[in-house]
Amino acid sequence: MKLTYFDLPSRSEITWLAFAIGGIAFDDCRIPCNQWPVLKPATPYNQLSILTVDGHVFSQSHAIARYAGALSDLYPTSNPVAALLVDKVDNFNEEILTLLIPAPSNPIQRRSGRYAKLDSSHFDCGLGHLQHCRSAQEWWLPDIPKDMSDVYPIIPSIYRAVYSHHKVVAWYASQH
Repeated sequence: MKLTYFDLPSRSEITWLAFAIGGIAFDDCRIPCNQWPVLKPATPYNQLSILTVDGHVFSQSHAIARYAGALSDLYPTSNPVAALLVDKVDNFNEEILTLLIPAPSNPIQRRSGRYAKLDSSHFDCGLGHLQHCRSAQEWWLPDIPKDMSDVYPIIPSIYRAVYSHHKVVAWYASQH
């Protein structure tokens, strides 16, 4: 099994961590960003993540993450309501990522005030709900007010719980 993504954490990180926690062996294929224009036309939907299993190529990072979660016994495949709750949080996470990650075609956005329009109104409803769902180190991006997390203390505690998990720590240590 081979997971192909850029050499940076983002949409494939959840899959890397699910495989690490589950002890699932996989070939971690990282694509340097400067090679992407050449490789892009050969990828499904012209995008990454790609998971290759027994010669079959699968795309879409959320589908791949759910698969990794199922293999690792982290995704509740036998409980549709629990799966719905996981997917709900995953979809909210995607909404936040869409707001925060600049389009690859315009990397200048990252430093040109892309976050200037973001304030707590963009996050209050969802983070408040996530706070009640129960179930990061510095997890805020530089231009987002850090005190936003004060209202939702469970969010950084979830981040810390994931990144202090012994298998996650070991996986990241093996990457350097």
